Amino acid sequence: MTWKLKTSPMEIGDTIGNLQIENIIATGSNCYIYYGKLNNGTVAIAIKTEIDDPNRTALSREAIVLKTVKNSNHFAKIIEIGQHGDYQYLATDILGPSIRDLTNRLNPPKLSLLTLLKFAYQAFEALQSLHQAGFIHRAVESKNFLIGYSKKQVGTIYLIDFSTCRKFNFNDTSRGNLQEQFKQAISNTNTNNASSQSISNMPSIDQLKNIHQMAPEDDLLGIMYIISEYYTGNTTSDFKGITVCFAQ
Repeated sequence: MTWKLKTSPMEIGDTIGNLQIENIIATGSNCYIYYGKLNNGTVAIAIKTEIDDPNRTALSREAIVLKTVKNSNHFAKIIEIGQHGDYQYLATDILGPSIRDLTNRLNPPKLSLLTLLKFAYQAFEALQSLHQAGFIHRAVESKNFLIGYSKKQVGTIYLIDFSTCRKFNFNDTSRGNLQEQFKQAISNTNTNNASSQSISNMPSIDQLKNIHQMAPEDDLLGIMYIISEYYTGNTTSDFKGITVCFAQ
């Protein structure tokens, strides 16, 4: 049975630990995200809550990942972790809008090649840190790359949303020759059906072919989708062309 939050676990003005709740940023089926400040009233923070249930592991997974990559500049820093009533909460640096939100403000929704190259460089750095820590993201989309909140951080790209993040055995060679699997997946893909989907939601090669499990190259392929979509301004760009280039 799907459990959904009916009421906010925290109210505006509540003080939780060293945090004060000031506003609701977003809500999901299982969580609330708040804007708040430390009790000194100067440091803006984001506070994410999740019901304290053994079957709900997204918040604990996010905390584990953020602790592991704490030395990277491309991830929010943990400020406080705690329990409030029936809910767990995680307080981190607050971040700015996503690449998707920023691009959707433009008409047409396109970015210059220079901007995309700057984004890609930092996005690959973020994924490199995550992969070196032993995790794969599994949800690389433009909505999960945010810019910084302050003037000092606005030029930095941050990776978020680790709810589907998984540990990955980088020594596992059972997947075989990846290039051959890529080419086989491409030949089996119905490009007519694929081209009708949004690139940001396009399944990766492993998802299409259902090969073993998702892997680091699927994360990297997600960056290729983002670049293609926002360079062309077209969400139905040639999927086969991207995957052929990636498989070379």
